Amino acid sequence: MITKKNRAFTLIETSLVLLIVSVTLLLGVFPVKKTMAKNQEKMFYQSFRNDVTYITSVAIKANRPSWITFKPSKPQQVIFTCGHIEKRLPLPKTLVLDENYTVDCYVSNKGSVPPMTIRYHSLLTHHNYRLVFQLGFGAQYRIYED
Repeated sequence: MITKKNRAFTLIETSLVLLIVSVTLLLGVFPVKKTMAKNQEKMFYQSFRNDVTYITSVAIKANRPSWITFKPSKPQQVIFTCGHIEKRLPLPKTLVLDENYTVDCYVSNKGSVPPMTIRYHSLLTHHNYRLVFQLGFGAQYRIYED
């Protein structure tokens, strides 16, 4: 009588394949998280630039002063206010304001801002930054890396 051999994977072979697949997946997850954090920082900078331009133009058009408020309390955020218009922009988790108090930046009804410096750092790149509002019209600012 001829018997058939059962052909199947052994427990060791299956475990080895699962180990290789899981290591491959884990190696791909960490770079993706870092890339997502970098993209969140880039999106914040773009949104910040757009919101500064927007609140300045609203202040000029409405002939009312506006405020850009940096709140270090959780959740950290930047609040753009002009009259009844308020826009909140949360900071990404990788950016941390160095000031322990709320900082208000006044934007006049002509669009000018007083000189002011806001310090913050990135947990992603471990760099310190200065956001410097320059005296002049149009709420001009620059970001410097220390």
